[in-house]
Parts: sequence; C-alpha cells; structure tokens
Amino acid sequence: MQLKIHVITIEDLAPASHLLQKLDAVLDFSLFMKKLPAGITSDVAVRLSILLCW
Repeated sequence: MQLKIHVITIEDLAPASHLLQKLDAVLDFSLFMKKLPAGITSDVAVRLSILLCW
C-alpha cells in the first residue's frame, strides 16, 4: 500500500491578489503567535492543536 501526501500552500488557497494575502503582506501578526515552550517542536505543536480542535 502506498500513501499519498497532498501539499497545499497558502497560494493554492488564496492567490496573491486575494485580500487576505495583501493584509498578510502589510500586517504583523507576530503578537498573536504563541511561543512554543522549550522542548516542544513544531510537529508536536501541530498534533496538539489538532487534538485541541476536536
């Protein structure tokens, strides 16, 4: 059995001319981003966020 992985970029979902792309280019969203505690890698953080959404 072979698994397939689909990679989707933000450009696939919203083209460069989309309002959200334009806002992303001029606004600083770093205030809303939480810093990961030491020892928590991004893949663990993604898994945790998925679990918390359910």
